Amino acid sequence: MSPSPDHGRLEFWEEQAQRLHWDTRWNQVLDWSGAPFARWFTGGKLNVAYNCVDRHVEAGHGDQVAFHWEGEPGDTRTITYAELRREVCRTANALV
Repeated sequence: MSPSPDHGRLEFWEEQAQRLHWDTRWNQVLDWSGAPFARWFTGGKLNVAYNCVDRHVEAGHGDQVAFHWEGEPGDTRTITYAELRREVCRTANALV
């Protein structure tokens, strides 16, 4: 029996998901049991902020540019991963 047409697509997304840090690994890549609504990576738990910022600082990339913003001519700002993490922590503490 040949694999379903979805098989390659699911393998692709599973491979991409493995590039992230998961607190709890998923038990199913795609759950269509509630069609027409799908659930991706069921059972999995991750921290988006950690994946977007913290892991890059921990890997030694804190001094690298996280993003560069350009507004009106001459109005620019460059933020490193370390600076972004400090700002995220400040904002989180203010919300608490």
